[in-house]
Amino acid sequence: MFSRRRLQKLLEEEVYRNMALALAFDNFTSSLQGQDDEEGALEEVVSISLPHFY
Repeated sequence: MFSRRRLQKLLEEEVYRNMALALAFDNFTSSLQGQDDEEGALEEVVSISLPHFY
């Protein structure tokens, strides 16, 4: 059984992962459609997701 604080932390981490994946998928599909975004999906995903895991 998880404590309330641990469960909240796990849920927050899952939300951040899902947001990062959604952003990466959106950028990937945009590039497939020829809408180049030179910033790139990886850079955006790293900037969004990494600070929350340290």
